Amino acid sequence: MQNLKTKLPLLVLVATLFIGCCDSTDYSKTIKKVAEPMLKELDVFYKKNKRHPTVKERDVMLKKVGCKMDGDECLYDGDKILVDTYSYDGEYTFGMTLEKTYCNFALQKNKKFTSVRCYNNPCIKLGQ
Repeated sequence: MQNLKTKLPLLVLVATLFIGCCDSTDYSKTIKKVAEPMLKELDVFYKKNKRHPTVKERDVMLKKVGCKMDGDECLYDGDKILVDTYSYDGEYTFGMTLEKTYCNFALQKNKKFTSVRCYNNPCIKLGQ
């Protein structure tokens, strides 16, 4: 019993930290409201221009699909979605993050866009 009394405050602290850091809300539906129409915009853009858009062109397309842009943040229905784009080895990847949810799609080397894929990042990352 004495051992439990000394460990109880530690158990309460660990449980509080674990519950506090683990917001398991999945924001993929919110992100997809922007990402799926953006995927269509990018497909049309690429077929017309045969190149990847600049950041300014990307932001114009994001505004068309309902974002109010503030730097690399898309303000959509009260949510702040972080937008990132990068090109590597001819592939163009578009990513969107809201809280711990990340969604992306890419123009692959075969000149086809992938569908929107979403992931929830773990709240606790264990190192090796």
